Amino acid sequence: MTVILPIFTKGNFESLNHAVWQNGRTCLLKGGIMNQIEKYRIFSAGKAFGHRAKIALVLLDSSTAYEELKEEASQSMVAGSYDCAGGEPAVILERIALELICRDIRNTWYLPDNVKFWDRRFGNLFETKFFCYDDEVETWSKILYKFFVKLQWMPKREDYISTRSYNNGWGYFAELLAVVKQNNHPEFDKYYEIAVQNGMNPVVLERKVQELSEIKQSFVEL
Repeated sequence: MTVILPIFTKGNFESLNHAVWQNGRTCLLKGGIMNQIEKYRIFSAGKAFGHRAKIALVLLDSSTAYEELKEEASQSMVAGSYDCAGGEPAVILERIALELICRDIRNTWYLPDNVKFWDRRFGNLFETKFFCYDDEVETWSKILYKFFVKLQWMPKREDYISTRSYNNGWGYFAELLAVVKQNNHPEFDKYYEIAVQNGMNPVVLERKVQELSEIKQSFVEL
């Protein structure tokens, strides 16, 4: 069956919405059947990465969403638009994911595996703790090496005006360690020692482990 789609001007989504009749994973558009990927491409055409990513995560299955987004997501920065922020793809996608599941962006630095709804390949693509599933041991090893060795981003005491701010500077590293500690990652001890030797107070990790437990519990209580 040949599908003839009506022509819509850019941004004329009200007309498009009136033309669409949804039924499960297909939609009828003025007499023709259109699958989800075609629907995604119509809705996302000409939009900034952030908008397209949100549409992809909502409309498409996780594998297809990854395939549609991976090329731009692999870039260091993506452009925005007047109503959509640009920046690092991983940061943009993390914000979108938290918005979609109605979580506080400021306080949720971890999601349990049973809540993660994206393709596992995003974890390997971004090499950040938020996107990596807990059981991806090899990817976690890459993440630990990246942040504790390769990037050389660990805080230096002389760069901070107070002990409190210095301890806060270790926060992200402690979050990484908290996750791999609870997951019994085989390299936890190695990277914990690197952190302590470079000045991290063990209390910082203890606090993050407690935060992690509270975050996990908050999902159990839903």
